Amino acid sequence: MLGCRLLVVAILPVLFVAQPATDTPEAAAMRKLLATRLANVDIAEQRLEDALDHLKNVVKTFDYKLDSQGGVSRNVKVSYRGKDRTLSETLDGLLKPVGLETTIISGKNDADNGRLLIKRREGE
Repeated sequence: MLGCRLLVVAILPVLFVAQPATDTPEAAAMRKLLATRLANVDIAEQRLEDALDHLKNVVKTFDYKLDSQGGVSRNVKVSYRGKDRTLSETLDGLLKPVGLETTIISGKNDADNGRLLIKRREGE
């Protein structure tokens, strides 16, 4: 019985790091890009679009789409300060306080395939 428990423990970490089967190569590249470490980010009361464009200048291949149809305003003011954080952690810290979240667009026939969608948080 103990051997079975050890086997399950050894397999579980592999299950959690596996990428979704539906990821396109472009979506997988964005997922990898979100792990990029940023040395220092200091954004104070900037428009959302300006803050995201700043991150796009720092991480050259980062690309995003605002869900304006879903109620995301490019003019909402955002702030974030962080040191040695991933792009994903930075985006979470920037977006959560204003009720937003991200999702990776993945669909080989989708014109926005591989881009990060900024949308309203579920239930907000």
